[in-house]
Amino acid sequence: MKLRKLTVLVLLVALVFGTAAFAQGSPKLELRIAEKKMNMSQAERMGTEAIAYRPGDVIKYTVWAQNIGTGTMTEPVITDPIPAGTSYKPNSAKGKHADVSFSIDGGRTYQAWPPKYEIKDKNGKMVKKAASPDMVTHVQWELKKSLTPKESKQLEFEVTVK
Repeated sequence: MKLRKLTVLVLLVALVFGTAAFAQGSPKLELRIAEKKMNMSQAERMGTEAIAYRPGDVIKYTVWAQNIGTGTMTEPVITDPIPAGTSYKPNSAKGKHADVSFSIDGGRTYQAWPPKYEIKDKNGKMVKKAASPDMVTHVQWELKKSLTPKESKQLEFEVTVK
């Protein structure tokens, strides 16, 4: 299992919270991301063979978002890009008390599943089409509950190796 760690400082917006928010502590979001191949061979599971990724393999990413600061983090948003050479596995993104959305434009906009895009049909009329899983570039979770100091949430999604 590979683990990557990313620490993100979350700044309180003085216009929204006022200066009194700073007296209550400062939130700080730490992300830990684990990668696990879901269809390992017996030799890979036993450690006698290095884990190799081949087309069709499924990889599960588990993201732990923890508030390591001293203040409450109000409804944080966590975004993770889909790794290069993979495509999102439909209906695999999960997170308790979180709204999950997807980007097909490099993280500029997000939509519920399935994301849609517009294209001209043969008559020149703009029509909406559902994006295919390989068009997804990012997964985003909007946590609907605040993260108190030391509290963490587990999020996940799966991809298929192209």
